[in-house]
Amino acid sequence: MIAAAIWRAETRLCESPTPTFGKTWICVREEIDESSVLYAASRFGYHETLKALSAAALSSHIEEFGEFARPYA
Repeated sequence: MIAAAIWRAETRLCESPTPTFGKTWICVREEIDESSVLYAASRFGYHETLKALSAAALSSHIEEFGEFARPYA
């Protein structure tokens, strides 16, 4: 789910596939307590850290990020 969202975001962020296409992301899943999990993702070259309480929500954030993200200078 998250990998597919990253692939779709990358097609918007990059003009064409590169050797690192889709590999510039760091994704973390952290159990907060017995009933809560935090999902986070960040892409090299961008300031944003995307966070959500489910994999589906993080996937949505990643797809939205692909539409509006601007790299830092």
